[in-house]
Amino acid sequence: MKRLLLSYIMLCFALMVSDGFYNRLALLFMVASYVMLLAAAWVFYRGQQSVDQPNSSVLLGILLLSCGLWLVVPVIGFDRSPLYENLTVSAGSIAMVGVLLGYLLRSRWPRFGKAVFLLVALIPLVVWFLIPRVLPVQGVDVYFFHQRAAALVGEGVNPYSVIIGTPYNFIKPIGYTYPPANLYPLAIAYYLTGDVRWGQAVLMAATAVLLWLVARRTVGGVESELIPLIFLYHPRGILVLDYSFNETIIIFPFALFIYLFIYRWSPAATAFVYGIFVSLKPYLAFLFLPWLIIERRPRNFLFALCGILVPLIPFISSDFKGTIYGGFLFVLQNVPFRADSLSVSSLLFELCGKCSVSWAGLSLPVGVLAAVCTFLFFRNRPSLTSHLYASTIVMFSVFLLGSLAFVGYYYLVSVMILFLIPVVLQQRDGVTEREAKS
Repeated sequence: MKRLLLSYIMLCFALMVSDGFYNRLALLFMVASYVMLLAAAWVFYRGQQSVDQPNSSVLLGILLLSCGLWLVVPVIGFDRSPLYENLTVSAGSIAMVGVLLGYLLRSRWPRFGKAVFLLVALIPLVVWFLIPRVLPVQGVDVYFFHQRAAALVGEGVNPYSVIIGTPYNFIKPIGYTYPPANLYPLAIAYYLTGDVRWGQAVLMAATAVLLWLVARRTVGGVESELIPLIFLYHPRGILVLDYSFNETIIIFPFALFIYLFIYRWSPAATAFVYGIFVSLKPYLAFLFLPWLIIERRPRNFLFALCGILVPLIPFISSDFKGTIYGGFLFVLQNVPFRADSLSVSSLLFELCGKCSVSWAGLSLPVGVLAAVCTFLFFRNRPSLTSHLYASTIVMFSVFLLGSLAFVGYYYLVSVMILFLIPVVLQQRDGVTEREAKS
């Protein structure tokens, strides 16, 4: 478990150093994080997890570190606001005091301590929902795509059938370049508020609630409150929301899938949610094979397939070719090499000069190899823990060893690690996981 926590800390340090762009020191932190994740998975597989369990004070230390990192340039944007920086620095300072106070008072006045923790948890939510007002115009291409596509959906226009354009000159997409499942929360948020980031903030808040529910069922006690707070005070959570990266959307169905599995809801509903999850971005297709570690029932494959296909229906019915190409194939065929990506491909480019590798050229074989290897490694131990370890390793491998990875990508990996923590900790108390049934 300590290795898993170290993996999370090293990953956060890497993002703080570079904001997800290529940097040798950041890449070193990423490699250390990746190695710690692999080591934690090996310890779990060997059945040695029970001898390496942290107490709540370790989680408290990580939470205080996360709050402290809010004081170090919380967001670096194109339109950075001094008011926004002052707000986040103040929030981080107040949170550090509140966390210590709530933790120390829990033993004597447990209700008061819980109330303090609740107030601390509300601070990031306030900051998130202030983003569209404090930073009303964002120059990032992802935000531009989401805003324009959401507006087109509200007008009854298929965003894959028109030229959306881009604020930059290095790519000229024919339309929206993300899968259709992303458009549902974005269109609702745009219709209600005029800014898609409001909807993404809601999904991030819902993810925090689901993480708390999972931790309460698997761990309980003060640890179930510290783990969601670590998520809320992720040192780059503000940045990914400010830039409107769609990983802020991806983490919600991922969290919902784990919640449904832990609480033993309908297997069909769980499979359907997983189908929606893997349909949100092309690289998530690699996670279908790790899912087979815990799912062996053919009928649930059909429910997962429905989760993938149902969000597509309104769009492919009006423009099949444009939807498939723009939503899934565009990134494979047209995304240029990025030498500023925080990945091995950027290091190769720096060392070799002209060694530029396309996304498909390096990420695809890495993803396939990682998915196959983790499936073969964990298939004899079918449990949610095995599935999460395999999925996290696959995603980390695709990003770090592949050709394209920025802050949003690694934010997803860090959230996956945070959900791994309570699922692994449950073994300490002898809580039995739901095993896969053939």
